[in-house]
Amino acid sequence: MEPASAQSLRCFVCKMEFDLAKRKPILTLCCQEVCCMDCWKASTDQYQKCPLKCKDTQTNPQESPKTLMHLMRAIRDKEQPSYVRCSLHPYEYCNQIEPFKKQLLCPKCEKSEDEEYEKFAREQVVKSAQSMTTWTIQIKKELENIETTLKNVINNKEPKSKDFLKMSEKILYWKAWNGNKINGYYQYHDRAINDVGNSTLLNLNYDKDYDLIKKGLKGKDFMLKLRFKASRDGFLSSVFQDKMNGCPKYLLVVKSAQQDKIFGAYGSKPFKKGEKICQLDIDAAVFSFTKETVHFAYQNGDHCHNLHPNWIQINNDICLANECHNNQNSYTDFGYTFEPTGQIDSEAKRANNIQQGLTSSK
Repeated sequence: MEPASAQSLRCFVCKMEFDLAKRKPILTLCCQEVCCMDCWKASTDQYQKCPLKCKDTQTNPQESPKTLMHLMRAIRDKEQPSYVRCSLHPYEYCNQIEPFKKQLLCPKCEKSEDEEYEKFAREQVVKSAQSMTTWTIQIKKELENIETTLKNVINNKEPKSKDFLKMSEKILYWKAWNGNKINGYYQYHDRAINDVGNSTLLNLNYDKDYDLIKKGLKGKDFMLKLRFKASRDGFLSSVFQDKMNGCPKYLLVVKSAQQDKIFGAYGSKPFKKGEKICQLDIDAAVFSFTKETVHFAYQNGDHCHNLHPNWIQINNDICLANECHNNQNSYTDFGYTFEPTGQIDSEAKRANNIQQGLTSSK
């Protein structure tokens, strides 16, 4: 804790130290150094008037104790700043994040019209810091256990092959850790359901669906950001590819009209609008929320990621046609790339195993 004398030299709002050049304090008859002139103006839309809509407007607010007391009350009820300083604007606090580029921005930062930004507050920063502290403690304990085992190896004590490989995988995972667990200043998966909204595809079974997707992602946490919704944007491949263009990873969720089955696919290859692309994606998977199964590639791996300009399509096993809500042109060839559950001996059984019950479907 700072001594009282040092604390008294800070602005009540921004917590910055007073500076006669940059952070000039307002001196009042009733209370000294309550806030700096910049915070006064920011709280009152650049006008020196009481933020509680009093009639009087002051040219010199420090001469009016009544107005200042109103300002103090407004400041007390005001939402706390995040206390995450902007690297470009040192006197500003960040309050928005661009999730895919992982950028934190303050109100003065230049923002692109093509990007979507999410607001965050002090509580989320605190929650993130607490989460990262928890993960740090956990990782520290695991590293200590690994270090002990590795020292035993050096001292000619023989570990089991499975244990040794498990240690190697963990070390490599931490070495390449790029924020899959915690990104920015809060855990994205806590907000996933809010980004998707009250979708019937991820509804009351959200926790179960989340666990299923996480299994498909091999344990990684994730964030969902809604880029394309057919019922809102249209059932056209051109719209689909416009919305998905440049998307680095994707999760497609589909609901069949005939049997109300919910299924989909995940891939880690980026979309490129207008290009026919067939390529390997070792992280790709298809899944069924209805049957609670996840399936990984086992053959024809170069078709894990398949993007065609005339189809709403992401792999060879699930192909959605234009206007698929009005026709029977969509089809499934489940088992072509992704491994089915059990023996598959006919096309209809292959389709039913993952979702719709029909090879051609609506």
